[in-house]
Order: sequence, then C-alpha cells, then structure tokens
Amino acid sequence: MKRTFFTSIAAVILISCSNVSGSGPGTAGPGGTVSSGGDMFYEYTSHTTSPTMNMNGSSKIFLAADGKMRKETQLANPAKPDKSSPIVAIGSADKPMESITIDDDAKTWSTNHIDSADLDNKAFHMTSTVTKLNNEKVLDFDCVHVRIISNKDIGGLIKELDTMDLWKSKDVPVPAVFGSMMSRIESGTGFMYAKDVPAQLKQMGCEGFLVKMQIRNKDLFTVMELTKAEKRDLPKSLFAIPAGYKEDKNGGF
Repeated sequence: MKRTFFTSIAAVILISCSNVSGSGPGTAGPGGTVSSGGDMFYEYTSHTTSPTMNMNGSSKIFLAADGKMRKETQLANPAKPDKSSPIVAIGSADKPMESITIDDDAKTWSTNHIDSADLDNKAFHMTSTVTKLNNEKVLDFDCVHVRIISNKDIGGLIKELDTMDLWKSKDVPVPAVFGSMMSRIESGTGFMYAKDVPAQLKQMGCEGFLVKMQIRNKDLFTVMELTKAEKRDLPKSLFAIPAGYKEDKNGGF
C-alpha cells in the first residue's frame, strides 16, 4: 500500500521535546531538564474521534545519541482492524526540515522537505491565549499542565477555535543533541499555536518533553499520552534505508 507522511520527522516530534536542552550524559540542562548521553525510546498511545472518524493509534519514537531519529506510527479503526505495516519516517538532527518515509509494503523510500517559508504562511493568522492550570504527575513524571486556546483564520475562508491542553515535564531524559534543534523549530513556527506561545510556556515552567496532549474543537477530539520512556541501545539499522528498497521520487513533498 502506498503511504505518505504528512510532515517532516522534525515536525512530528517537535512538540514532544521542544525546549529540551542539556549539557552531557545524565546531567540536568537549563531549567532542570534531564539530558541523556545515550539512546532513548518513547512510546505514545492516541485516540481521535470526530463525526466521521474513530481512530486508535500508537507511535514509537527512537532518538539516538548521534542525532538520528525514527518514528513509527500505527493507526487503526477499532471497527476495522488494520493489519498493514506502520508508517515509518527516519531523519537526522542535522537536517531538521527533511525526513525520509519508508514504505515497507511497496519496498520504497521517498524524501520529504519542509520549506520554512511554508510554516509562515501569511494567509494563516492565529492568536492564542495560554493559561497555567496545575502541577500534575503523569506516568510518574512531574508535569506542568497548561491550556492554549487558539483562534485560527486561514485566508478568511476557514475559521476555527482550538483548545489544546499540554502536560510537559523536564524529568524525561532526552539525548542532548536534540534540545537546541527542537527549540529553534518551535520558536520559528506558528502552525500549532501563535508564535508568542513558546515564550509564555517557558515563563510558566511548561518545558521539556511532552507527556500528554489533548486537542479539541467543534469537529474533533484527540488525546495522546506517553506510555513509555526508556534508555536503549538502538541498532544503526533502525535509521537506515533497508537494502533493496527503491527510491520513489513521486512519493515525497
């Protein structure tokens, strides 16, 4: 089955580890964030409902100490179990706006590019209000819970009100190489919330790794939650295009 990935791997895990920074193996970076000198594995579960959709999902994120990344996403409708292979993307911290989608069903791979200018579309206007709600514990991590209410206007044609709840923690270990990359991307984009939000989150202490997220509007409700975060020794093959796969030059964007 032909699969395409809707964004670069940097955008996929952008909200997960934005504002993470560190100074070395096992040390605490600025603001108390735990920086890991080794490889890390994370797993999320998700559920999305709308008038036309009821979807469960799981995501596995692999971050290597040398800057390599991999994300595997499996989506399934509970009424129609999906036995197909997961959506796979690989990338590298030194190319944050590029990823490679691997289609295991077709034995192909394709390159995806995001132009930073596309993330700053002048027809897309958004204002956001941020409120700190509480300090809470999720999956044994101390988190700061905030709510972001955003008014979105896309060229005057589509107007939408989104409510996003975030639970972020400085206690989740992250390979140090990813910290500054994710902070730079988040501060320069405005597709999740207004550009002044990251500074407000930092001021409220809502920094570090995303442990839980809820998004809701009049048509959609989705929740994503971290279920596992552990150090692992990841094989280099996870971040490589499998032997024998052919490039699909029409599959990227």
